[in-house]
Amino acid sequence: MDTVEIACSECGHMLRVSKYYLGSEGRCNHCGNMIEIAFPPLAEDSVPEYIDRVIRSASTPYSLLEGVLRAFSSVRFHAHCGLRATWSIAFLADHKANGLRLLCSLGCSSPAFLKEESFVPFGQCLCGLTASLGQMTMSRCYLKDPRRERRWLGIRGRGFYAIPLKSGESLLGVIALCVSQDGTPEHVPLLTRIGLEVGRRLQVLQRSQASEKDGSLGIPLDDALPVGCEAIQHSVVSGGERGNADAASSGAASALSTR
Repeated sequence: MDTVEIACSECGHMLRVSKYYLGSEGRCNHCGNMIEIAFPPLAEDSVPEYIDRVIRSASTPYSLLEGVLRAFSSVRFHAHCGLRATWSIAFLADHKANGLRLLCSLGCSSPAFLKEESFVPFGQCLCGLTASLGQMTMSRCYLKDPRRERRWLGIRGRGFYAIPLKSGESLLGVIALCVSQDGTPEHVPLLTRIGLEVGRRLQVLQRSQASEKDGSLGIPLDDALPVGCEAIQHSVVSGGERGNADAASSGAASALSTR
C-alpha cells in the first residue's frame, strides 16, 4: 500500500501514513497530538491526478465539463489548493454566433440566471471577455467587479475565475467558477493549466462527436462520474435543456471542423 511520511507538528516524530487517509486527521502515536494528514503540495502548474482522470475518461463534451465542475467543487480540490467553487458554469464557444453557449452548471439554482446565461456574446461580462481575449480573467470580488454586466440577487461567492478552454490558438469554451474567498493571482497558473488540458480533450471529443453524428451513431450523455470526484449537491442542464446542450455541442464541433 502506498504511504507518505509526515512530521507531527507537536513533537516532530515522523509518521508513515497510508495515502488513503490524505485529507483527514489522525493522532500521533508518539505524543498523542492530533495532526492534519495533508495532501502533498502541487507544483503551481501541475494538474491534480483526480482531475486528470476525469479529463482522460470523459467520452462526451458534456461528461467532460460536468466532471470538471464537480471536481472544482470537491473537498479534494480544496485540500490541494485552498479553492472550492460555490457555483460554476461551463460554456462552449459558438464562433458562428460570436458568443458562448451554456452547456452545464453546478450550484446555480436560479432558472432565471441560467436562462440569461444561456448565451453570452464575446466581449460581454467576465466570461465573454475571457473568450474574446483568450486569457484567464480573475476577479478579487465578483459582486463588486465593474466588468460584471449581468447582476443577480442571491448569487453566492466572492472570488471569481473565468478559464479559457483552448487547444493551440483555438478557443473551444470557458469555465467560470465563483469561490467563497477573495480571488488571488496565486491560483491562476494551476487553473490555466487545467483549462489547457480540458481544452485539448474537448477538441478531441467534439471532433469525434461530429464524425459520429455524420455516421448517424448515437452518443451517450449520461456518463457516470469517474472515481475520485466526491458526490455533492449540484444543478446541471437537464431534460430538454440537455438536448439543446447536445445540439449546441455538435454545432460547435461542426464550426470547429471548418475553421
